[in-house]
Amino acid sequence: MLGPGCTTPHRADLVQLTNADFELPLDSGWTVSCDTGRYSTVTVFRSDTLDQPEPGFAVHVSAAYTTSRDASISQTTPIETLAQVLRFWAKFRTASDTSEAYSSEVTLSYLSSSGARLGRTSVIRKSARRDLRCSDSVHVIPVTDTSGQWIPYALNLQAELDSWLPRVDQASIRRLRVELRAGVYWSPS
Repeated sequence: MLGPGCTTPHRADLVQLTNADFELPLDSGWTVSCDTGRYSTVTVFRSDTLDQPEPGFAVHVSAAYTTSRDASISQTTPIETLAQVLRFWAKFRTASDTSEAYSSEVTLSYLSSSGARLGRTSVIRKSARRDLRCSDSVHVIPVTDTSGQWIPYALNLQAELDSWLPRVDQASIRRLRVELRAGVYWSPS
């Protein structure tokens, strides 16, 4: 999965990600997590040569394995208002369907002041074997584009919560975690 970052309007009450454009090294604002093993490959890196539509840097997150593996980059930030739109460009890729379940995603987790996840929205491209479903606290937005091109996305946080996440107590949301993830989940045939 490739993603150049998340951008928002620059007002003090809106989400302000540190190093949202990936111009600084990834340890500036982002937490990188790679679940590695003997027969797995996971990578997270930033580059200015990933064919992104806007100049500058993008991040690439990928995973390959013979047993379950994940790679992700994430950041948690305070959120003052839900009345905003989070915008980002992303290019999603997954491997062909085999006995493994692949997915690549951009996930927004709505967190309480203690960091407990109250709900989430995931823009995801997944193989048929990866079973993720919507619920009253999880909204799964399937990526249908298979062209491998960079696509702009915009998520209106208030509309997401009002329309798709009725179980989430909006008054308790104090933080937002933005995560770019690639995963491979082995399932026997």
